[in-house]
Amino acid sequence: MKNERLLNTLFFLLSAFFLILSSCGRSEIVYQENNITCYAAAYGQGIYKSDNGGRSWYPMKMNQEDIHLFFKRLFLDSEKETLYVATTGAGLFSIDLNMETLTRIEPYKGQNVRSVAIVKNIDNEKDATIAGALDKGITIVSPEEDIYINDGLIYRDVNTIISSGNDIYAGTVKDLFRRDAANRRWVSSSEGIKNRNIISMAATPDGDMLFAGAGGYLDKKGRFQSIPSIYMSKDKGKSWKGWDDGIPGDTLIYIIAVNPEKPNRIYAGTSRGVYISSDSGDDWGKTDDGLPDDFRVFDIKIKNLDDENALVYAAGSKGLFMAYDIDDPEWVNRDYGLPKTNITGIVIKN
Repeated sequence: MKNERLLNTLFFLLSAFFLILSSCGRSEIVYQENNITCYAAAYGQGIYKSDNGGRSWYPMKMNQEDIHLFFKRLFLDSEKETLYVATTGAGLFSIDLNMETLTRIEPYKGQNVRSVAIVKNIDNEKDATIAGALDKGITIVSPEEDIYINDGLIYRDVNTIISSGNDIYAGTVKDLFRRDAANRRWVSSSEGIKNRNIISMAATPDGDMLFAGAGGYLDKKGRFQSIPSIYMSKDKGKSWKGWDDGIPGDTLIYIIAVNPEKPNRIYAGTSRGVYISSDSGDDWGKTDDGLPDDFRVFDIKIKNLDDENALVYAAGSKGLFMAYDIDDPEWVNRDYGLPKTNITGIVIKN
């Protein structure tokens, strides 16, 4: 009897030792120091900056009262050192990252702006920044006038815009569109999509695969009807198929992020947390080690490092978290200095 108790005690101690050893090894990797510059948007507050990869944050210097009350998304133009702040009600703003000055873009004042895209060679003419708003549809961003590019855009409640190579795609509340550059108009591009309330999109670096994430299903659903939440296209949006195996039904897909160095690795920020795929979206699994319960994830960004590793940042309803891009990520909190509110957007400066 004594020998049995001794063996059980020894087994318990060895198990605990190896568990602690394993945990310490992973934490050592996750907590490595870095000098990555990040910007984060806080709901009901302003824009915050970190120059150490998110270990600590402080509010940017400019007066931010005009954007405090609103849900904000962030979009970075690296070449121009400009950060665009899209808000749900106050319009569109730009931040000069060198001077840390906030400027309202007047044509969007009071608008619900949901997405911004930096586009190369739009309609085979010029580079441009475009924005999608609830009522305006899609416009070329100008400080003084409205420049609409809405021809063919049947539904002008725009949720998301992305640029992939020479192609531009727009997800709206009722359809997905691709820009026909030759005819300067939008064409419906959603064959195979059952839930056409598209709120997020992403593409692999070569543009060979596109992903579209859906929001709430707005039509009447059949009793036994399956409505996928993520869709994939291999023909530049001409046709799509459901691609959400492993993600529960009725999940909202707020953001899709592809690792540009390992495009088979994809993350989905959802109403049910973070999901990861290591096979280009064929199969998905939830990753929640270190994440809080009921975590709605509004934004995900991936930063590749010099040593071929990558960091993943997830921003959402319960703060900001970071992990290494591995099969079984261990997430750590990264919101020291951020207010205790929804973190609605994050960008990482190159």
